[in-house]
Amino acid sequence: MYKLQKQYYEGKNVTDVRLTQDEPYRDFVVSFEGKIEGLSDEEITQRSLAKLAVEFDPSLAFKDLMGKFGAMDTRLKSVEDSISMLMLKDMGLEEIGGEI
Repeated sequence: MYKLQKQYYEGKNVTDVRLTQDEPYRDFVVSFEGKIEGLSDEEITQRSLAKLAVEFDPSLAFKDLMGKFGAMDTRLKSVEDSISMLMLKDMGLEEIGGEI
């Protein structure tokens, strides 16, 4: 179980979270933008550990970005299809376009 210490720095608008554990010994400091006072200690611990996991294994962040890229690509294709259909409709050729 991690012990939690939080320190908000107003000038920087950053909250530093220190996670410590005795067995096995662990001592990490993670920074978050803004105040995080509305989060429970459990939420802060989970978010801190997730942030550390990305630092220790950047492939996790890359995998997340690839998922977001795939979703954006799908949405872009949908928008392109809609624009194509609208252009065909405006030209009176929607029956030629059929199902895109």
